[in-house]
Amino acid sequence: MKVLLIDPPMFVMIEQHKNYFPYGLCSMATLLRQKGYDASVYDADHTTTLHSKSFKEIAESYDRYLEEDTFNKHPIWSQMAAFLEEFKPDLVGVSTLPVKYRSVKKTVQIVRAMSPNAKIVVGGRHATSNPEIFFALPEVDFVVRGEGEQTILDLCDLIDSAADISLYRKVLGLSYRDNMEVRNNQSRSPICDLDQIPYPDRSTLVNQQYYTHQDLGMILSSRGCPFQCTFCAIYQLWGRGIHYRSIPHVMAEIHEVIENYGVHYFSFRDSVFTINEKRVLELCSSIIKSNLPIQWECMTRMDLMSEQVLEQMKEGGCSIIRVGIESGSPRILEHIRKNISIDQIRTIAKLLHKYEFYWAAYFIFGTPTETEDDIIQTLELIKDIDPPFVTMSSFEPVEGTEMYYEANQLGLIGDNDKIYANRQSIGKCYSSCITQKRYQELMTEVSEFIQRHNKKNAIYTLRIRRLEN
Repeated sequence: MKVLLIDPPMFVMIEQHKNYFPYGLCSMATLLRQKGYDASVYDADHTTTLHSKSFKEIAESYDRYLEEDTFNKHPIWSQMAAFLEEFKPDLVGVSTLPVKYRSVKKTVQIVRAMSPNAKIVVGGRHATSNPEIFFALPEVDFVVRGEGEQTILDLCDLIDSAADISLYRKVLGLSYRDNMEVRNNQSRSPICDLDQIPYPDRSTLVNQQYYTHQDLGMILSSRGCPFQCTFCAIYQLWGRGIHYRSIPHVMAEIHEVIENYGVHYFSFRDSVFTINEKRVLELCSSIIKSNLPIQWECMTRMDLMSEQVLEQMKEGGCSIIRVGIESGSPRILEHIRKNISIDQIRTIAKLLHKYEFYWAAYFIFGTPTETEDDIIQTLELIKDIDPPFVTMSSFEPVEGTEMYYEANQLGLIGDNDKIYANRQSIGKCYSSCITQKRYQELMTEVSEFIQRHNKKNAIYTLRIRRLEN
């Protein structure tokens, strides 16, 4: 049985380089291969173009992505159709995000046209939070909710054995069509011991040779986040807890990727990498003892880094730390339930500068009650703590989050927002305190401010690009 897992295009259509590879799809494909299935991953959003854009440029490009004529005439669709004709899959899985909804819709239409007998499955964050919207697409046969590895394997086993439809109700985390009715099976519990599933075999990627070393250096050493930020939807996939791979399991992946692909720069994409201090120290110690010639980066929170951890991370090869600060307004930080103070942010910023980390600070603008004064406070904090790099995004109302329901109650969400919500878009303001026109003006000013800030630190950016390449 041939299985093709597809990451639909969006970044490639706005000519923005998408770092890394679809880690979750490759993890599923690796498991399926181990169980005897012919599984591959088609990353339709991968491009060899290494051009990065500013926030404003991405917003403008995304608006063009929404234009029907531009969207339908993009060459990626004919490339996808040609590949499907050659591959001849029996089952196709498509990953979903709200920002990619129209690409998912187009993808399943092409799959059905080119592979009329193939079963079509969608999964991922958007499908988990809103399976009904995908069953409105006649091409979709199944929705996988939550973590997909065991669910997709169980589904493949049933399809491969031509099992009776009555047996599908036993597959946890699966939604499916039963005649004219949609059945939603019981949800599947998160995988507690992540060593039970294989780390991704990069060779499952179609055209793997076109990925950069940095792309292939992505690693996920844990899943989940126990914090309760009201804008975040990560819990929909992995629950409110956090689950780990063992350090030996992580080190085995690092060694394999170095040996097979010559990668020496790794990016840990865990949501809160430093939440378990003992585990971080163990990993750093393992890297140091192995004498591996690598450098790496991670993502975390400002309140989860002690001086001891930062010192050990630096010795263990960490060169970049990405942190979600979100706002410089104490009121907004409390409102989004970030549970961190401005004083804590300033304290850790000083430590990051002390140990000469290249660190990137992430901020969100346009949350439902944000005022112009809150935005000014954020810009003042940026000037005060002086991160080497700043990334901005516009609030994205993700269905299932507390902030989505808050924005909905305030009458800020229209029908199309449930489909096209995009954190890079300045075309829509979700604050009840700022007019649409003024918000667009503010975001243009903020984008220019951040561009000037990052340009000031361009020497650090140039240095880190050399490390990544």
